[in-house]
Amino acid sequence: MIRLDHGAVVNERFEDIYKLAGEGFLLCGSTNGRGWVVNLDDNGEIVWEFLHNNGTLYSVIETEDGNALVGGAFDNGFSVMMISNAGEFMWRRSYTGGTCASVVELKSGEFVLAGYTGIQGYISMIEVDGDPIWGNNYGDVESRPRLYTMRETEGGIVTAGWAGGESGWAQKVDFQGRLIWSENMMQKMERLFNQWCRFQNMASQLLEHQALSTIAGVCFH
Repeated sequence: MIRLDHGAVVNERFEDIYKLAGEGFLLCGSTNGRGWVVNLDDNGEIVWEFLHNNGTLYSVIETEDGNALVGGAFDNGFSVMMISNAGEFMWRRSYTGGTCASVVELKSGEFVLAGYTGIQGYISMIEVDGDPIWGNNYGDVESRPRLYTMRETEGGIVTAGWAGGESGWAQKVDFQGRLIWSENMMQKMERLFNQWCRFQNMASQLLEHQALSTIAGVCFH
């Protein structure tokens, strides 16, 4: 395989890797400001590579039919593209501003995309041809979640990332995009710490009361 012309390489990196069902791997990232997908065999040799004319690709999977679905920030926003198992372009879609950081294929055949747009997390479900089924923002100006990874689970999709730039964030939505639960891990730890402090305070008061009762009992005998 002759490598595609990347020009003078000044900034090249991979963001994700996916083990193929057969032999080899899919990798995605960027080179010189262009989206980049590479298919390697088990010996690390290039089978094919694909270059998009802009952006960075952050997540790649092999679909059930053997093609590659890739998500990222390109074409001015939260976008995905489908590439054939021979490295040929099939289709691409842009849904909103922002970044698609994770893609998965559901057992039912649809695809789910997760990432962020502006100050909110964003999740979208799409058909196999890229047509949108639904897309929702999550979080608010205070939490500002960014969703980076996800897994299909019983009754929905669990996504994780960070909130406000300093706290872990996790949430679950059902297959219609309705929020089931969300957790800001820093706030959760603060709640647990406050509960522990209250318990410690109650325990101290109880021990103090028991000690005073013991002393009073000794004095009156």
